[in-house]
Amino acid sequence: MQRLAETGGNEQCEEAVLKSLRWMKKTQNADGSWGTGNKAAMTGLGLLAYLGHCETPTSDEFGESCLKAMTFLIQV
Repeated sequence: MQRLAETGGNEQCEEAVLKSLRWMKKTQNADGSWGTGNKAAMTGLGLLAYLGHCETPTSDEFGESCLKAMTFLIQV
């Protein structure tokens, strides 16, 4: 939260980001991708959102989503 505050963010910003990441987790395709067209591009952007929040495959809440997205991108 300190880094967020230093750049002008607040708790409401963090909650909005978490809400978005949780929605992405819920809507991720079974193969680890997002979307129906341009799946590689959509998955890359989705993964960037997780990585931008410092999420990794070892993260408690979003680790599985990150790993599935990475695996999908490696396989395409």
